[in-house]
Order: sequence, then structure tokens, then C-alpha cells
Amino acid sequence: MPSQRVESNADEGPQEADLARFGGDTRPCPKCRADVYDDAEWCHACGQVLSQPAKEQTLPVWAVITAAALIAGLSFLLLAR
Repeated sequence: MPSQRVESNADEGPQEADLARFGGDTRPCPKCRADVYDDAEWCHACGQVLSQPAKEQTLPVWAVITAAALIAGLSFLLLAR
């Protein structure tokens, strides 16, 4: 049986075309922590979409209502004296 040579398509780092397109700056993927280019739209390792804007951190509604109730209660106690 003749031996067959299998060529590997292993990722040996960025190609010149990728460096020219993306500049070589990388960041970790938020899902799998693989290095991805800063301008990449998705992670090559896990497929996580990276181009969506990050959700802004906002306080939950219950926290705002609780804080407002506490402030109103303390104000009432101070004014009732």
C-alpha cells in the first residue's frame, strides 16, 4: 500500500495578508480567550460574534426603586423631627 502524504493546514500564525488587513494587534476572545485581531468580526476558534457593541452596564430597576425608597424614607424621617 503506497503511503499518502497528508498536508497539514495547521494554523502557524497570521498570514501576511491578515497582518496587512488587521494590523497585527490582537485581543482575547471574551468567550474562549483565543487571540483574535482587534478588527475581527468573529472569533476563529469558537465563532463568537465580536462586532456587536458591548451592552452598557446599567443598574437593575429593582436597585433604583430600592435606593429611591430608602432616600425618600430617610428624608421623611429627617423632616418629621
